[in-house]
Amino acid sequence: MIGAAPSVWAIIPAAGIGARFGASTPKQYMELLGKSVLWHSVHRLLEHPWICGAVIATAADDPYFHSVRFNSEKPIFRCTGGASRAESVLSALQYLAGRHPEPEQWAAQWVAVHDAARPGLSAAQLDAVLQAATQDSVGALLVQPLRDTIKRSSDGGLQTLDRRELYAAQTPQVFRAEVLCAGLEICDRNLVTDEAQAIELLGLVPKLVEGGPNNLKITEPVDLAVAGFYLSAGS
Repeated sequence: MIGAAPSVWAIIPAAGIGARFGASTPKQYMELLGKSVLWHSVHRLLEHPWICGAVIATAADDPYFHSVRFNSEKPIFRCTGGASRAESVLSALQYLAGRHPEPEQWAAQWVAVHDAARPGLSAAQLDAVLQAATQDSVGALLVQPLRDTIKRSSDGGLQTLDRRELYAAQTPQVFRAEVLCAGLEICDRNLVTDEAQAIELLGLVPKLVEGGPNNLKITEPVDLAVAGFYLSAGS
């Protein structure tokens, strides 16, 4: 007998101001091919049949969110994020926990955390990480293998690192909600920069799934043009 498809909630931390981007409008609300960056990031998630809805954590005084029209039949909730990414994700998890009154249901719930400013995720990449995570005892995240020679400089010395062991972490990162909550509650939320790091603090090792350059995170203005190229090419 074929089991029921997994139920996965998308969590999108979107409370940041994007200081490095250097614009007055937060980068997640910049226009990209006629829609906001946030729209593209959320829309791709909601297209997947396993994603049952989304919780988006925004700044309390966010004046832009109300103008984004996602046009989805799936539920989309907004909660107040925090000063750091980890605080925003934890806030979204706590909001979601309030909608799961049954402890057994909450313990089994999967969540996929995705960057608000990562609009180029492909359907194939999303499906691959969801499949890998839900078949693993811990979860999974998308990563991109490093292709350049990597150097470490410290105390006047220079060391070449083995790039075969190094990856750039991407999103989505997919874990059981209860386990991710536990990791975020014990970590220093000002220092943890992604969800896998919080999971690692619990002594757990998630599975790595190869992503790609199309799934870049918009950080600088040039990234917006690159993301537009990948989206237009259908990557």
